[in-house]
Amino acid sequence: MELAWSPRMLRAFSRRAGFDSLELIASGLGWAAKNSGRLLIVGTPTYEPWHLAAHWQDSAHWSISGPILVRHSAPPNAPAHLGTGLDALAWVVRTDAVLLIAPDDPGDELLERLSGARHRGTTVLALAQASHGAIPRQLDSIANDTAAIHPAQFDLAQHYLPAGVG
Repeated sequence: MELAWSPRMLRAFSRRAGFDSLELIASGLGWAAKNSGRLLIVGTPTYEPWHLAAHWQDSAHWSISGPILVRHSAPPNAPAHLGTGLDALAWVVRTDAVLLIAPDDPGDELLERLSGARHRGTTVLALAQASHGAIPRQLDSIANDTAAIHPAQFDLAQHYLPAGVG
């Protein structure tokens, strides 16, 4: 069952403890959408955020194309928006945004690729599951903005993002 977000629900949700940083993520995604950039969504080696990518696939926020799910192991016969590998992070440009969904450790390889994207001017945003209130590893220094979300609210935060951008 999908959530129907009213403006009142969005405001109430964004006032939850620790969710002010989620507003920054939504704002960064809104900036990328207005600047005709692409949205690349990437997970960790053990988590693919395909559900979040599907929420945005038909979204009117991105005028060029829907979001691209970047996968650690993309099958060769997958459609383009679901079959993009980590090499795509080497080709991002200044108007693009990369959204990392990290319920666990992103790993050194992904962190290096995200750091390279950030150094090229790409907006890097991260939604991370907070482990004892802390942001995983080096995300804070790599991402433009990071939202550290309590594990019990991590799925709800992912559902909030597409609505929060609008």
